[in-house]
Amino acid sequence: MKMSKGMAIGLGAIAVAIVAGWGMYIAQATSAYNVYTIKSKFAEAVVEADLIRLDVAEYYINSDNKWPSSLQDAGGDVYLKNLPTKVVQSVALGGEGAITVTFRAEVPELGGKSVVFTPAVDSKGEITWACSAPDIPAKYRTSNCP
Repeated sequence: MKMSKGMAIGLGAIAVAIVAGWGMYIAQATSAYNVYTIKSKFAEAVVEADLIRLDVAEYYINSDNKWPSSLQDAGGDVYLKNLPTKVVQSVALGGEGAITVTFRAEVPELGGKSVVFTPAVDSKGEITWACSAPDIPAKYRTSNCP
């Protein structure tokens, strides 16, 4: 059976469309994976801060409503011994109990940037934490740090 030119061109166009479709699919999957891996690194910083937030809050409660002046005062020096990690360069305690976690320079999209956790005490004496990371795009942040 002899194939006509038109049929050969049609089959060639179908093959090109299939290859192009797979290429777009792979590009989208790669992009989504990259966002996922960066977001997981952001989550690691949130976990690091969670451990320290407990110590800072406990210090506040046990010290007549005074924030610690350093992480060592709050008992956070245990965590400082493990720094830097593959993701986190440093953790610092600022005024009024604010915790700043800074990413290592080598971390893609997050390098050198920081996330800050700021405590607030409500009328019942309960401590809540606000998360801010204005220099980090929202797509890389976790849901608890919008």
